[in-house]
Amino acid sequence: MEPGADDPRGVAEGDTEVAPTAPAPPRTITDTGEALAATVDGRGPRGSPPVDDWVGRTIGRYRLEARLGAGGMGVVWAALDPALDRRVALKVLPPLEPDRRAHLEVRLRREAQALARLDHPNVIAVYDVGVAAESVFIAMQLVDGATLDGHLASARPPPARVIALYLDACRGLAAAHDAGIIHRDVKPSNLLVDKAGRLYVGDFGLARGAGTVDDASPGDHSLLSAEMTRAGAVMGTPLYMAPEQHAGEAATARADQYSLCVSMWEALFGQHPFATGRWDHDAALAAMRADRPVEPAHRRGVPPRVTRALRRGLAFDPAARFASMADLAAAIGPRGHGARIAAGAGALGIGGAVALTLTLTSSAATNPCAHSGAGLDARWSTTTRQQLASSLAAIADGPGPAAGDRALQLLDQRADRWRATAIETCEATRVRHAVPVATMRARAACLDRSLASFSAAVAELGRAATVADLYASAAVARAGLDASACATAVTPPAAPPSRDLIDRVAALQVMTAAGRTREALADGPALAAEAERAGDTESAANAWWTVAQASGWTSTALARDATRRAAQAATAIGHHERAAEAWASAIDRAGVAGDWRAIDDLLAMARGAATAAGTVESQLLVDAAEASVAVEKADYPRAEELARQVLDATADRPGAGSRSRAFDVLGDVYLRSRRWPQLAELARAQHARAQAEYGAASPRAAAQLGRIAIAEYFLGNDAEAARLWDQGEAELTRAYDGPSVALVNALYDRIRTVSSEGNEWSPAARELVARSATAAAAVLPPDDQQVGRIVFNQARIAAADDRGDEARALFDRAVAIYAAQDNVKEWAVVANGAAMFDQADDHCDRAIVRFEEIITRGTAAELSPRFLGLARCGLGSCQTIADADRGIETLLAGAAQLVDSGVPMFAAQCELVAGDVELRRGQRARGLALVQRARARLVGDSPMAQALRAQADQIAPPRRR
Repeated sequence: MEPGADDPRGVAEGDTEVAPTAPAPPRTITDTGEALAATVDGRGPRGSPPVDDWVGRTIGRYRLEARLGAGGMGVVWAALDPALDRRVALKVLPPLEPDRRAHLEVRLRREAQALARLDHPNVIAVYDVGVAAESVFIAMQLVDGATLDGHLASARPPPARVIALYLDACRGLAAAHDAGIIHRDVKPSNLLVDKAGRLYVGDFGLARGAGTVDDASPGDHSLLSAEMTRAGAVMGTPLYMAPEQHAGEAATARADQYSLCVSMWEALFGQHPFATGRWDHDAALAAMRADRPVEPAHRRGVPPRVTRALRRGLAFDPAARFASMADLAAAIGPRGHGARIAAGAGALGIGGAVALTLTLTSSAATNPCAHSGAGLDARWSTTTRQQLASSLAAIADGPGPAAGDRALQLLDQRADRWRATAIETCEATRVRHAVPVATMRARAACLDRSLASFSAAVAELGRAATVADLYASAAVARAGLDASACATAVTPPAAPPSRDLIDRVAALQVMTAAGRTREALADGPALAAEAERAGDTESAANAWWTVAQASGWTSTALARDATRRAAQAATAIGHHERAAEAWASAIDRAGVAGDWRAIDDLLAMARGAATAAGTVESQLLVDAAEASVAVEKADYPRAEELARQVLDATADRPGAGSRSRAFDVLGDVYLRSRRWPQLAELARAQHARAQAEYGAASPRAAAQLGRIAIAEYFLGNDAEAARLWDQGEAELTRAYDGPSVALVNALYDRIRTVSSEGNEWSPAARELVARSATAAAAVLPPDDQQVGRIVFNQARIAAADDRGDEARALFDRAVAIYAAQDNVKEWAVVANGAAMFDQADDHCDRAIVRFEEIITRGTAAELSPRFLGLARCGLGSCQTIADADRGIETLLAGAAQLVDSGVPMFAAQCELVAGDVELRRGQRARGLALVQRARARLVGDSPMAQALRAQADQIAPPRRR
């Protein structure tokens, strides 16, 4: 963005190679390109349509959605790529005068070439470059966030977080330099931070190849090798340019280093290192030559070593700066960050166990890989196994011994895979010479972490003392990174990570597997952040993934953030299988939240990771995630088709994660489409599989009893459903030795099934709500979305009992939880609740604003028709408080969608509200007609039908004959 005239730094922020010019005379728009040209400075030509009118037009194949900004390089738009169904940032160069157009066109094409060379998580990805309407355009990754300076101004993060962001910038620029590309315009506005906190280096419009001459011939194939500086012009932004750039000399990687240090100094100390007021070019250059940065007025807790590193990076002489961006990162990062792993004995492994067996200087002359299993043998000896077997067998209550035997079998299998992978890793490099040393280091590091997880699982099982511990044993034995995944690791760690950090992450994994999710959610995010600060990306990936797993299948803000961070970290270290799994999980969570915009990008990321992984399982996991999205969109035929394809592909792999997810999706299809016999059959089969795999009364098996109960309930077998629910809840309580997240979810499903849909609550339903609240308080954080649902049910009960103040307080608390999670679907609850409590206040207003945003921004076409119908009913209920006509119109639109979605009783709810409003305002004929229409939909004797018939009788009592 070009700075405004009132910017105290004046033109110092702008590109200085183009002199200011008078505004061009008005022109008639003849094509899209001319209109875009006119929008560069934000002013359309006289008689032209407003800039925003171009939303919806196409450039190439890209449909413009919103104008993001403009500058010397052209206009940047948010656009949709319909061919790949993803949103992109489209940078468009408008038609200009021939000499300026040729110059800027070369710069824009150069940016595309620069980005196309790079594939790094901290560099904006480029997708496409082309020409349309005589305008050159680049399609790039769209980052949902802000420029770094905007992010720092709004978030005001502490110094440690600022340093972490600049470490991301170091990584991205290091990748560019390794590809032979110099950025030449590093400044805060060219660095972007997404909502997950990841920084991206962008705007390579001034980039050129390292080591290229300035007078490359015009016919040179690579525009990166052409010099962009015209006679007398200085390229870059004066505030951040290195001294050699001010002198018109060719920029190098050390010039980028200088610019980054200027930016970081500003961010940490709140002032430019060589200027305290308005930019004075001569005074600043004099201070640069003297290597005399202005002493910071406030150091704000910045470590002295960081200040020293920045002073070195700001040296006037490029030779006095750091040799590389990686060296700068090592100096400013946490202790040990960025250090290179040296080749030689003892340097390959992380904790020593793998290094001992995979060292390049082994003395085993005949078989250098003979001792590749030594690290495991020390942890899983015959004695250790026998002691654990005796300990588990001593827990003889119920099915305990069988569960213990299964855990031992799983540990044996894991140990065998670890040993085979360790031997193959060694032999591939040292015997067959087929794998580079760097790849062997990556696999050795992965094996060491897997061994730490294995050791933590053995220790956890050794502490088992109750049947509850035993039921968790199979899950514990599965915890951690499977060694087979290490066979595909390709990126070695940048520095030897802390042994303590590895062990704590392994313990977190086992803690989650054992069902201690509240502890994991309390400790996990801080541990993951610590790993990020330490530069241990793999530990961060494992920790974030564990936090996501501890969150269950909820869609809280923490769960969504943890899943995305796990995927991003896994991608950064080349663990593409884990990345595909994490992106697939992120898709599931976005579907639960109704965030369809995010799903488009997430699917593209997941497909890319699965392709990079090159495994069938990764592809199937993404297919299963796409099937779950189809369920949320109520496209049940498509969901069933995808789920069955996954099941067919995994028929010979019963333990595949994608197979388990496909079964879950199929169950959701039967549940949502009310196919109760099929649901009962599927849930019984899953129950039998879980018993065989995890134990007769394991949590996995108990969870399936709830689904069987739902099917039996709607089949009219109330007594059998109650028995199954009671059995499942008792087994979950026993398995976890008290409350658990699984129990909270089971109770919620039961409440949702049996409770009245009106304001009448049976004693049994009230008791279930009270039990779910007690269980949730013991195992879930207070802002969890499941807690919000429970609190909302408590508000409904209080309202039914005419405890108005208590009901309102509970409703307020539920809204606060929903707002914090920003779950689109929960706003339907807010809207319905605000109307139910007759609150014409900010809650209703917020729900209206949220839904109108959803419905008008294009998402409506992608939402589940059923959800959109419910949303419109809630929105209509809110609107009737202030505008009856508008509210009734919205209510009836929602009712029509619900009829089309096959849920006529929900449509009857909408029509009853609309009828009540019409009767209250004197429109008797119309009101009675709506109530009568609703009554006609209320067939059967389900609790919901009975409650709605009673509500209809209250609104319009039937005539006595």
